[in-house]
Amino acid sequence: MPGMSDPVPAATLPPVILVHGFASSSEHNWVRPGWRDALESRGHQVVLMDLPGHGGNTSSGGGLAAVSQLTELAGSFPAVDLVGFSAGARVGLGLSPGRTCRPPCIQPSGENRYRSIRL
Repeated sequence: MPGMSDPVPAATLPPVILVHGFASSSEHNWVRPGWRDALESRGHQVVLMDLPGHGGNTSSGGGLAAVSQLTELAGSFPAVDLVGFSAGARVGLGLSPGRTCRPPCIQPSGENRYRSIRL
């Protein structure tokens, strides 16, 4: 089993979809703080999803549109891991069971506790 500092071969890892929080973007939640780079350095393929009307996603619609877009995105892979923050966590909970390799890692809004996770 590889140590924490050793990257796992990318072929053995499912892609990780990162979904940002309310009134934010993937750039703000995942790129600038270094989450994308940290996951990629461990051998993960990272897929960023901007919610409708946020970041680079110019589509309109609310929560149902976001769940639909996430379902379509996740469906383009045999399996995925999902990390959602705030509104992204809420959208992730709408993803059909069985679409993720592991239970989604979520951080709902209002919580200010972070746990270390090993993806």
